[in-house]
Parts: sequence; C-alpha cells; structure tokens
Amino acid sequence: QTYMVQTADGQPLGSLNQAFVDRLVDGVSSFLLGGRGWAVMRVQHDDRRVVVEPAPRGRQPTWGGFLPQFLGFEVCQRILRTLRDGESFPYLDEPAATVLATRREEMRSVLDAEHGGIEVADDEIRWWTFAGGRINATLRYALEAVGGGWKVIPDNFLIKVRGDELDISRFREALSRLREIEFWEDDALWTGVAASLPNYRLSKFQPLMPPWVEREVVASYLLDVAGAWRWLSGLDGRLSRVPDGVRSLTHEDDDRIAQLVDRAQLPPLRRDGSRSLLWVRSEPDLREAVSALMSEPVIGLDVETTIGPRALCLIQIAGQRATYMIDTLDVPDLAPLAPLLSSSGTTKVIHYAAFERQILGRHGLTIEPVVDTREVSRRVRGTAVDGGHSLKVICAREFQAELDKTEQTGDWTQRPLTDSQVEYAALDAEVLLQLYDHFQVGCDVPATSSTNSGYFRQEP
Repeated sequence: QTYMVQTADGQPLGSLNQAFVDRLVDGVSSFLLGGRGWAVMRVQHDDRRVVVEPAPRGRQPTWGGFLPQFLGFEVCQRILRTLRDGESFPYLDEPAATVLATRREEMRSVLDAEHGGIEVADDEIRWWTFAGGRINATLRYALEAVGGGWKVIPDNFLIKVRGDELDISRFREALSRLREIEFWEDDALWTGVAASLPNYRLSKFQPLMPPWVEREVVASYLLDVAGAWRWLSGLDGRLSRVPDGVRSLTHEDDDRIAQLVDRAQLPPLRRDGSRSLLWVRSEPDLREAVSALMSEPVIGLDVETTIGPRALCLIQIAGQRATYMIDTLDVPDLAPLAPLLSSSGTTKVIHYAAFERQILGRHGLTIEPVVDTREVSRRVRGTAVDGGHSLKVICAREFQAELDKTEQTGDWTQRPLTDSQVEYAALDAEVLLQLYDHFQVGCDVPATSSTNSGYFRQEP
C-alpha cells in the first residue's frame, strides 16, 4: 500500500510506502519529502492519506526511503554490548573511533546498573531496551494498556513514554505488571490492538478472520509477543539459555535476584509421590479418563501452550488420587472431554480461568462451573497486596513454599517432554486442589455453592 502525502488544504506532495507510514505518530513524527521537512498532523488510514504541515526549525526528520525499519533483537543487543563493554576495534579510523567513544560516554550514565536503562526527562521517560523494533512495538501496546492515557513511542533501541500522570514510580509499577505472564494472556488486550488497526493492515481477509486468528497474526507477525515476554521474564524464562552478554543485567534484575534468593529459603513444592500420573494418548484413553473423572466433585485444570500462537500442547487434570496428562498432539479430537468440562456436578479449579476458556473454546469446549484461584486470592487478600496474584506468588504467600515456574516458557511442542516439564505440568494442576482446600478451610472462606456470593462463588 502507498499513502498520498498532502497539506491540510489538499495540496499533494508525493507518496510514502506503508512500512514507513506505520512508524509515524500523529503530532510527533516528521520526515523529508521533496527536499524539505514535513511534520505529521494526522494519518488517515481509511483513504490512505498523510496530512502534514511544514516542520518547524530544529525538528529532526526521518528519511522516507525504502530501507529496513526494524532491527532484530540480536543486532540491537550486540550494539548494546558494543556501547557498554569498552571493546576496542583496531580497524576503526580515528574519526570513527572518536564517534564511538563519544557515544559511549553519552550513554554511560543511563546504561549503568543504577539507572537500568531508564532515563527520566522533564516531559517523558526513556526506556533504553535495545530489544529491537518488533519487541519494542509490542511493549508499546502493553505499556499503553497499563498506563491508560500514556503516549508511547517506540523505535529499535528505546521506548519514550509521555503522560500527565507519569512518574518513575508508576512506570516501574507498570514494568512489574508486564513481567506477569497472565498479562500477556489477556485476550482483551490483543483484541483491542487488532481492533485499533485499519481493517486491511494484517490481510485483505482481515474482516473475515475469527478473533483468535486475528490475535495470532498480531502476536506473531506484526508484533512479537513471545519475544517480548521472554525478554521481560529474563531470569525466569528461556533467555537464561542465551549466551552470556546478550542481555545485560539491570538494577531491577538485582532486585529480582534478591527476591529469588529470599524465596530460595522456602521449601520447594513437590508432587505427592503416592499420586498416580496417567498419560492419555488416544481417544479410548480419553474416554476412559473422562469416565473416571465424572464422579469427582472437584478437579484441578491447567493447560500448556506455545507462547505466541498459543497452540494447545497438553491438558492436565488433577483428581483426588490421580493426575491425567492429556497429550493433545496425539489426541487432537477433544470432543470426549465436553461432558466433563460442562458437568454441573464437577467444579473445575483453574488459575486465571479466562485463558483456559479461550484455549479450550477453540476446540468447542465449555468450562463450567469454575472456581478461579486468582480471583479468590484477590478477594481474600485484596487487589493491592504485595507481589500480586500469580500462581507462584500465591503459593509462596499461602503455603510458604516455592513453586518452580522455570518451565513456564519451555518448548511444549517437543516430544518426549523432559522429566522437569512433566513434574511442572502435573504440579500446576495438583496445587490448585491444595489452594482450593486452603482457601476454603484455612482462611475462613464460605463453602462452595452455586448460589454463594462469597469468596468461592463459581464463575458463570
């Protein structure tokens, strides 16, 4: 697609390609066209027009040529290492070496451990991520969702955040929210992102896309949800396996390391060795499992998916004496599960049930009734409790025990799964039953009832 550039009174000036227009921000961006600078007043996607006015003196323009606009994560991280490590490059001539030394000195204060890549100016906060264009574009939408009225402007190396009620405290609070995987599993957020795009941006077939397909295209093609989450999760995610130096530690990481050291004193949560672990790898196995579980009054339910496309890889169901591991790569037809998941006689205990509803809903499965341990914790402990309400934090708070979430961002498409993945997946379902009993008995919470309006009210 190309966009016509014109002044407010309709005078045509030329055209721009869509890849360049996608980087323009109303009232902020400027660019060169026809030998002079133009400031963007507004971008009109419906008729593909960019309305401009002459750029004021001193406004730095962006060239409108056909060069790649997004740099990848690895390239940007290598640039960060070049700035921070002080490595010398003998092949640089004197002017180039001087430029590099000057740039290193300019960035030294903001990239040190104390500042952690965050620079506070009078009217904006600059977050130097060096995470690349697609990850920063993804973080833009995430920060706008958390900040409400914040205006977020990303590029390859940094993210600028502006807003009337913006301060460093609120910004750090926003970053802590972004590090919770439940935030990235919020369908409403990515549905809103897709809705904000012009209806031809993803594909000419976009108006016909089911919402979950549209979300996947946004998350994996236009943006990089999986990459953003892995970069943010840092110590807890798969980036710990990236070679040293690709991601530099910040002072926020130091704080998280301290928290991990404190939590390391907690005893780890482990599976009850007397519980049976039953694999379901065929449709007859699935029917047999459902038959056994239909008599259970309460079950724990969890799923494992890929991060970006959210392909369903595993379903874990914990009963009173056994845990069933349903390998959805071997059993693609999950219809036999429907009677169990919709049975009014079996309460399903889930952490952040909206995610399971969305994933299993793609397979035509309805889950009810539900007790959501995330919502129960919020009602019992309050929404503003320190640490939030992730499953790991709840277990530490309620049981004074550590739930290992290392495998949360693992590769669940691989077969066979590792022993660590199996242990992690089974425990995630089993611990829900422990939380159910704990909140119901240990916290003076009213008993479960289909009409109960207390802490254990069942989700409709």
